[in-house]
Amino acid sequence: MAQQQEVDADIIEHVVKAAASRNSPVALTVRHDELWQSYRSRFLGLRGNQVWIEFATPNSPRALPPLEVGQKVGITFKQRHYKFVFTTILVEMAEFTPAPDVCVHGMQIAWPHRMFQLQRRMFQRVDVPGHRWAFVHFWEGGLGQEPQEELRDKLTYTGQLVDISAGGFRVRMLGTSDPGFQTGDPLGCKLTVQGLNGNLRADGMFRHTTTDEFGVTLGIQFLGLTETSEGRVTLDQIARLLRDFHNAHRRRSRKAPSAKSSRGSAKGR
Repeated sequence: MAQQQEVDADIIEHVVKAAASRNSPVALTVRHDELWQSYRSRFLGLRGNQVWIEFATPNSPRALPPLEVGQKVGITFKQRHYKFVFTTILVEMAEFTPAPDVCVHGMQIAWPHRMFQLQRRMFQRVDVPGHRWAFVHFWEGGLGQEPQEELRDKLTYTGQLVDISAGGFRVRMLGTSDPGFQTGDPLGCKLTVQGLNGNLRADGMFRHTTTDEFGVTLGIQFLGLTETSEGRVTLDQIARLLRDFHNAHRRRSRKAPSAKSSRGSAKGR
């Protein structure tokens, strides 16, 4: 089965109505100042064939950017074993009354006529196999703000890829320095992985830093992959890479002698 596939109109109707009735959480993605930004929201409900979501609270200290009627927005939500994604437009911003004496600042979005579903396992992180080299080059701002060649060494950070999923990745810094990013900072990312045909390029958002005896590790979220045809091609690249990593781990585990057989060999000696 394909990792990413377009769904039929009847499935769109079913999953949207179910998500609206359950007030399912939503990841709202918008493009502002040439950068992708992600915010948390939720379905508020339906008014006839109108879909309403809550005016988003950002998952970073920055305020929600100005939104305009007619602006494109990306919607991602989970249901059963899938994540559903679609791009739509903002129709109206107004107060929504989900229950008597309850008033919520809401946003009406256009009914989606095209939607994709992604298998949830694509969002499970997979460690980079020990025998594969994989590096990440990243910089502040989005993909469109990649430093010029003469400034690349000064403004680009480099690390070793630790694990990856369709939602993001972890990278261990080369050296002990912490770049000091703030949660929500936009980043441009280029992943170079042994065996991958070409580089994997994506917009990202910094999420967190962890420090241990091995150094500094950053968590970075992919942004905007479901909103453009180029991004969906990148998702397909990631899906192939995940399958490749899964298969490498399975082959390695089959080759490793089991503890039972090791004890049997030792007893025989």
